[in-house]
Amino acid sequence: MVEAGPLRYTDLQRQVPGIFQRMLTLTLRQLREDGLITRTTYAEVPPRVEYAFTPLAAASTRS
Repeated sequence: MVEAGPLRYTDLQRQVPGIFQRMLTLTLRQLREDGLITRTTYAEVPPRVEYAFTPLAAASTRS
């Protein structure tokens, strides 16, 4: 999934079948705090948010 590029929230939900919305939100928040993903918000209507792995996350998956 690291190579997939930026993903929207609904794309992530589809990638992890059966995950509860609350658990995905908490997990994304923790990954962001740990510096493993970035969250980009676009000022559009409706709002668009994308999540992407940081170089740190990509490096840790290669180890």
